[in-house]
Amino acid sequence: MIAFLSSFENYNTTTFAILANKTLTTVLAGRVRQGMTPAISALAVIIIAITVTGAIIYEIVKSAEMRREARRSAAG
Repeated sequence: MIAFLSSFENYNTTTFAILANKTLTTVLAGRVRQGMTPAISALAVIIIAITVTGAIIYEIVKSAEMRREARRSAAG
């Protein structure tokens, strides 16, 4: 996941580092240059949804752990 997000962040590095293979970042950039299509917008929504879902799950797990720790401290 970190490599995936890093390739979006470092577009210039990704562009110069690849030879013949295409990455998701370079394909999307090429399509944006040609004109926006609904597929690019749909992919953006999916990426945002996955990120938000992951953040929410992380917060739920962390708050549950904190509540367990608080109960252990109060009981012990």
